[in-house]
Amino acid sequence: MPPRKPIALRGGTDWKRLSQIIDEAYDQYISGMKSLRRHVVAGVRRKVRERTFSRSRSRVARRRSRPRPLLVEAGSPQLG
Repeated sequence: MPPRKPIALRGGTDWKRLSQIIDEAYDQYISGMKSLRRHVVAGVRRKVRERTFSRSRSRVARRRSRPRPLLVEAGSPQLG
């Protein structure tokens, strides 16, 4: 059996191909992370918008549900 070459001295094309595969995998990983980040940010923005909208609607509803104070003119018998 012939002696094996050390890994570092084996054919350069093997290492080039391995490096290329690693680079492609890393590019796909980065692309996926960007996509995930976009998706998460969009979801958070949507939730913040919904919460802000629902809070403003609940404030309007609370304002409308409270009885309005009676306006009394100066000199009227209600002032006493």
